[in-house]
Amino acid sequence: MVAQKEKALPFEEALDKLESIVDQMEEGELSLDDMIKCFEEGNKLSKYCNSKLKSFEKKIEILTKEDSEGGEWSEFDAASGRRETEVSIAPEQNPQQEEDCLF
Repeated sequence: MVAQKEKALPFEEALDKLESIVDQMEEGELSLDDMIKCFEEGNKLSKYCNSKLKSFEKKIEILTKEDSEGGEWSEFDAASGRRETEVSIAPEQNPQQEEDCLF
């Protein structure tokens, strides 16, 4: 279970802490006991960061959802940073169509 202190950490701080732990472990100067403690703390931070990322991704999916009038979900493609589906503009809202009507 993630400690209460880690739950209150902003994502960036948790990630910085995790990177610091990895750096310490990679130096190879820690005792075995300290290495295990770092591994346990790093594992907790890794799980915390992963859950925060999943939560952020879900929020992005929700924010890209069109309004309740016939909108569809647009799944967020984390690899490209773009929506997988294009959102079409309803004919009455299409600015090009309005210009055509004026002439």
